[in-house]
Amino acid sequence: MLGGGSKVAQFFSGSKGWVYSEALATALGMYVAKTLEAKQSLFNIPDDILENIKNSVWHFGQTPSLNEYLRRGARYDDITPDILDEIIDIICTRYGYDSLRRFFSLLLPRDAPFTFTLDSDAKQATLFVAAMSAATGADLRREFKQWGFPVDDEFYVAIWSEVNQLVNPAPVKVGFTLRVNLPTPSPALWVKVDSDNRSVSSATFRLLGGNHSVQVPAQFYDGGVLYIFNRWSDGSTENPRSLVLTGDLNLTALYVVQVLVRVDSNYSSVKGGGWVTKGELVTVGVNATVVDHGNGTRRVFSGWLLNNSLFSRQPIVSFTATEGIHLVAYWDTEYEVQVVSSLTPAFGSGWYRKGDTVRVGLEGLREGYYYASDEKVRYRFEGWGVRRGDVSAPEAPSFSFSVSGPVVVEARFGPPEYLVCIDSACSYYREGYTIPPGQDVPELGGLFVRMFEGYIDANGKSLGRSFTVNGPISATSAYRVEANLPLLTAMLLAALVLLITLSRLRAWQKPGTKVKGLEVGRRLC
Repeated sequence: MLGGGSKVAQFFSGSKGWVYSEALATALGMYVAKTLEAKQSLFNIPDDILENIKNSVWHFGQTPSLNEYLRRGARYDDITPDILDEIIDIICTRYGYDSLRRFFSLLLPRDAPFTFTLDSDAKQATLFVAAMSAATGADLRREFKQWGFPVDDEFYVAIWSEVNQLVNPAPVKVGFTLRVNLPTPSPALWVKVDSDNRSVSSATFRLLGGNHSVQVPAQFYDGGVLYIFNRWSDGSTENPRSLVLTGDLNLTALYVVQVLVRVDSNYSSVKGGGWVTKGELVTVGVNATVVDHGNGTRRVFSGWLLNNSLFSRQPIVSFTATEGIHLVAYWDTEYEVQVVSSLTPAFGSGWYRKGDTVRVGLEGLREGYYYASDEKVRYRFEGWGVRRGDVSAPEAPSFSFSVSGPVVVEARFGPPEYLVCIDSACSYYREGYTIPPGQDVPELGGLFVRMFEGYIDANGKSLGRSFTVNGPISATSAYRVEANLPLLTAMLLAALVLLITLSRLRAWQKPGTKVKGLEVGRRLC
């Protein structure tokens, strides 16, 4: 497909000759497609037809076979035409497809053989690398070695002069026009061709055919927009670049346009922003939506402001960058209110914005007391203590106030009061209170007296005649019964007299009975 000739026969010999033959045949088609793309406007080729031509020739810009080859260790024995063509596409994309045309000059004139011998795969590979280096003006040995090519450095040096002369023959002294275009008028722009540097956004140079260097700014600012050099209209990405002028050439420097997205926040760190490509989706945000200062004050993310107007409420927001913008995070200030209670549950603790009205207080109080341990212990609520903040706390169990800063209020309770049950009577007493002795209890009109002896707890243990309260307790009173001897003696004497009197009366009432000299049955008067 590449024609005959001594050089062709020499180059495409050996075990890898078929690889280079098929790959370079495809490369010719790639060169034609890229040439049509560069002269699309000249030949008036529709976009869809040009795209079909390119797709039918090669998958430009894609390297699936090369990627797999590298993944498997880049062994030259595994090289295929597809892998070689993907390598050629990489090189020509970087240095321009016109370098491929110069490469094929290696095989001219056809009837004159190389002066050196290609008797190994390594020499064949080295010749290919030397020719590509001469065509691009760059030493590509290191890169091809990374692709597994067995480059023979000694052979490379030996053949370089001949290869370079074939690929880059002495130019014909013919004048051509080189026009270099930049994307936008700007005083910051310039074009340099060889040693001719012009401060313009578009320049035309009249040059002799042959090697020339072209350079434009790597980046420049214009109207708050950053332009970063991307590539030339012919596909080359080198800047400055070398080219061989063989005819009139119109080059346009293509730039990536970037806009500045500024993201500022007084609290938390931000992510995203900076110089971004115009038209791309940008995501910015804050890394934390709540920033606690550790002193009862925190900042809570509220939204993004753009020119003092709300842009978004979301902490992480995505948008298309069409122009430079400056987003500022807006934060609300919140203060912590702590309601501390060592006993009953409290309500109202939390974070509040400045100016909010908050109601705090205690739950579970009954008639001013908190009852615990199955109501065997109770504590009297005695008011509030303000440990932090400017707040006036009343004596009531709950109250409201306006938040102006961090607040800590603590419920104050009196000492514990314990439930003491003695017999059937129960009452609460503070710790340390002394229960006095019980009272003696008279019975049967005072004939007997239940004498108080002391208290006994629920386990039968004596507590003494009095005891000190140090916890809830249930006790009973212990008594002994004693007779009231003086009263009992008097009552017995009275009873005896009564009995004697009654006995005498019964005797007097019987006839013939003498009572103290009288005879019963006779009238006494």
